[in-house]
Amino acid sequence: MIEQHRRRRTPEEAAAAGVHGPGTPGTMRPGKRASVMIVAQSAGPDDGIDEALEWIEAFERDCGLVLDTEATSAFAVANADVLQDGLQPPRTESPAELVEFILCGGVWYHRGNVPTAPPDDNGVSAWGWMYHRAISGARPDALCTVWDVYPLPCPGQPC
Repeated sequence: MIEQHRRRRTPEEAAAAGVHGPGTPGTMRPGKRASVMIVAQSAGPDDGIDEALEWIEAFERDCGLVLDTEATSAFAVANADVLQDGLQPPRTESPAELVEFILCGGVWYHRGNVPTAPPDDNGVSAWGWMYHRAISGARPDALCTVWDVYPLPCPGQPC
């Protein structure tokens, strides 16, 4: 079987379709690795990875810091159904504590702009609950990716 070549959208086409970065560095700091979770809305792995690539590239262009785009790399990839299997309400901050941004439903979230935790929050922050909501609310066939990004240090000034 010959694999059909898939043409990805240009950054301009993606932007016209609503793909954008968060416009803020959130909790990212210059010179410190950060992680970004993207929950794709496309069905299937091929469309899901294409969508994730568009979003991470948009993130690189518009996150409020200059990134080493050559160092950006996928850290983890899984279908939502795998992550949803046995998922329980959070009782700790892990694994949310390892992620600085979450893209869910076409909206970028960071610790400063998340919905509040439920009244019975198990002692877990709104950020921990956002991570849980992103996974539990995803379509089972949605592709979830975690990317490592590398903000460059601020040259010649304290950051």
